[in-house]
Amino acid sequence: MMRCSFALLAAALLACAPDYETEHLRITTHFDFPLCEGNLDSYERMIDDLEVQIGTKLHAPLDVELWTYRDWQAETRRLCGPRLLTACYNTVTHRVNGAFGQEILGHEIVHALMPTAVHGDLLFYEGTAVALSSSTVLAGGRPVLTPHSGDVDYTAAGHFVRWLTETRGQDCVRAVLEVSHAEAESTFAANCGSSFAAAVDDYANTAPWFYPDPFGCEFMSGGEQTLADQPLEFTVELDCASTDTFSGETGMYTFRTLHVAEAGRYLLWTDARAMTLRRCFDTIEQVAPTVTISHDGVPPSTSIPFRAFFGGQFGMVRLEPGDHLLGVAIDSWTDTHEFTVRIEPAPPIAMVP
Repeated sequence: MMRCSFALLAAALLACAPDYETEHLRITTHFDFPLCEGNLDSYERMIDDLEVQIGTKLHAPLDVELWTYRDWQAETRRLCGPRLLTACYNTVTHRVNGAFGQEILGHEIVHALMPTAVHGDLLFYEGTAVALSSSTVLAGGRPVLTPHSGDVDYTAAGHFVRWLTETRGQDCVRAVLEVSHAEAESTFAANCGSSFAAAVDDYANTAPWFYPDPFGCEFMSGGEQTLADQPLEFTVELDCASTDTFSGETGMYTFRTLHVAEAGRYLLWTDARAMTLRRCFDTIEQVAPTVTISHDGVPPSTSIPFRAFFGGQFGMVRLEPGDHLLGVAIDSWTDTHEFTVRIEPAPPIAMVP
């Protein structure tokens, strides 16, 4: 939104007032659509949770500057260096610059909260940010301590650090974050119950396939509905001033948890612009699913995030028992809108003799 300009005075860059202020954040946006209360409330809840997990507090309000993903491509090298990052945290200015996105901002908030050494180990620096802000899937490969000037596979690093947190404790991870890369191996041995090499061997033999997103279905949902063997119809309200309504580049959206009692084919309909579904994987999964999701089913959250259905039309999909995250979206950011969602068992397919 950026409601004022920057001015250069006496060689100092004077920043204008932010577009949004919360308890922990001062946010400036470079796009025309608003941030809804759902966005702002989720950022605060995320910070509260992360402060507990990491054991630190934000020492001052965090400045955040956001662009649409497309516009950010023109800014990333200038603000974050040559690696084409989606966002970055500057430890000197205590500022996050990046593309607009819940998981992207969560990753950088973890960096802002870390008790990180100036030349800390990159495996732990990036692995901790991934582990505490997103789901992680076993990626293969052997974790290696890495100098901060090096490069790591973010997915693999996140899964390893999440495993360490679950098996050796947050104090183990925090101790390594507080020292330089040169001290990482000895610090690990002194605080994590074994040598780093032994831990990597243990990880290779025991790590589960999947760890759930700390801010997944339950965190995003604004209510619950249960789908059994009878048609289900309910209304949802979208209001940018409500904490269960979020804004994105194409409009507003809200989420509900859908408890599916029985597997089967279902018809879905809404008079909103669109409806989305994804399965909730909210538990640690030891092994990858052995059942292939059929082409007409809802994909798991570990691959394609959403299956979409467009408003005003019936869509048919196969649902498995368990929780799904249902989203309702509209192409407006203003006023209050109420929409209907209807889900019912699909009629049997007629057999032609």
